[in-house]
Amino acid sequence: VQFELVSIESVTRIMRDSVQTRIGDEPAQIPPMALRLVAALREAERGPRAAPPVTDSVPAEAVALYSRALIRANRSDTVAAVQLLRMALTIAPRYAEACEALRRLRPGESCP
Repeated sequence: VQFELVSIESVTRIMRDSVQTRIGDEPAQIPPMALRLVAALREAERGPRAAPPVTDSVPAEAVALYSRALIRANRSDTVAAVQLLRMALTIAPRYAEACEALRRLRPGESCP
């Protein structure tokens, strides 16, 4: 079996010509399945998607404290939320979400 490499534009043109042959001189309406095929081929032509940038991982303990802080903040228990956020930041000083949450609850307070 021998395969020939063709461009996406060639496939689209061939499909459009095929449809026009069947319907005469009217403008071609490419079937939805063919449009999905072209979209998939274009996606494959771009190559594999880039992986998201690697960021510092946050320890699970800090994430758990942050989650508990959000629950406390939603229940209007600001004092407990701030304490939990400070604990999370003690474990993971570069935990951006915890730092932002702390700044929202205590606007003048800085993160470690």
